Formats: sequence, C-alpha cells, structure tokens
Amino acid sequence: MKCTACQQGNLVPSFIDALFRSHTCDNCGGNWILIEDYISWKERHPEHVFDDTGVESVEAEDTGRRTDLPSDRRHYEQVSNRQR
Repeated sequence: MKCTACQQGNLVPSFIDALFRSHTCDNCGGNWILIEDYISWKERHPEHVFDDTGVESVEAEDTGRRTDLPSDRRHYEQVSNRQR
C-alpha cells in the first residue's frame, strides 16, 4: 500500500517503539496503526503513558481528497514517526 501522506513510499510492517504493530513508510518515515491493534494493546497496558514532549497540536483540515484504505477496509490512523 502506498503512503497516503507522501504518496511516494510503501507502508511496510513494523512496530512503534517495539510496543505495538504499525506500518511505516519507507520514504517519509510516517507510521500507520490499525486502531484495533492500539486499543487492544492499550487495554493490556493501561499504566503506559506516552511522552508528549515535542508534540505540537495542529488543526486538521478536510483536504477533500479520498484516502484509499487497504483491501480489508479496516480503519487506519496515521501517527507521527516518534524516531524523527
């Protein structure tokens, strides 16, 4: 699947901080997580608190552009690459 952020790279299976499954773009380094994987992981690790140092709040805008999802049609959520 092509990265919907940069439209250049491919999303390859990986893990974020060795914690939960994701797909990482081999071009821009952005991560996509299956929301069900994150929720399942968070339910098993309720004590974990993410360090939000350096995270900035941004306003999201509707681009009007369609985002193609994988063929299984499950919802993915893009998260920033924590290794930048």
